[in-house]
Amino acid sequence: MRKWALVFFLALMGVAAVPAAHLLYLYYHSNFKPPDFYCDWNLTPKTSPSVLFKKDAKKILDQKFFYLGHGKQMTAYESEDHQYVIKFFNPRPVIREKKWRKLETWRRLSSLKWASNAYLKRKQRITRLFQRYQLAFEELPEETGLLYVHFGKETRLSQKLNLADKTGKLYRIDMDRAPFILQRRSELVTNRLTRLLQNGEVDKAKQNLEELYLFFFHRAKKGFTDRIQTVHNNYGFVRDKVIQIDLGRLEKKESIRLSPEKETERIHRKISQSLSKRYPELALFIQELSERQHEQIRL
Repeated sequence: MRKWALVFFLALMGVAAVPAAHLLYLYYHSNFKPPDFYCDWNLTPKTSPSVLFKKDAKKILDQKFFYLGHGKQMTAYESEDHQYVIKFFNPRPVIREKKWRKLETWRRLSSLKWASNAYLKRKQRITRLFQRYQLAFEELPEETGLLYVHFGKETRLSQKLNLADKTGKLYRIDMDRAPFILQRRSELVTNRLTRLLQNGEVDKAKQNLEELYLFFFHRAKKGFTDRIQTVHNNYGFVRDKVIQIDLGRLEKKESIRLSPEKETERIHRKISQSLSKRYPELALFIQELSERQHEQIRL
């Protein structure tokens, strides 16, 4: 009897050790090393980039890139000349450090559903993301600052990239094995507005706000939307031109193209409230700007 009890106890400990080891691995591997972005499968985009696109991309990538930051879906590196950003698709979702303080996080990450979505459905998840970036590259290059996207044989550059990770360690990455997107480096909207207001450039801040509000109408006219409008980290300025940085939830809908006014008003209501709280000195102007643009759009 004791022998069977010992076997049962050891088996139980073994079963418990698997999710425990899994959680410890996730906790201590929140950042990815460049080789982690390699994929052995590819997709063929509907349209292939021209030779000119490839030539320009190869020239841009012929410099070092340094770790910039990561989100849930992608990890970004900034070019040595600070003009461009290359983003790689994370092999699995990233868990924010503060989330580990909650018991619910540990329970969720131990579930078969999370493991299945993170590991077994990796190809589906990354493919879905790539298709959104591919669509934006084809139809919204100016609105997104996208310069190149690579996901398969048709977009290979036959080039290696010098990349420094978060610790400063240098890697030489085979670009053909790692799906990526190349985008113009931008200044986050809130960073721009904060900087201008601190320098007393109120008129310039107002001008940039007008560009931001117009951006959403022009995007809607092409039928595009993003269900989550987080202005402070999803949009930025390249000089005085607004671009959308994060395209992970970008969608194209015919209903929006046919009626861009409704989509624009929805977004304006959401961002006006957020911006007014962050910049109370501009609250009145933001309200007037939103109302004025709504009138212009209806006309």
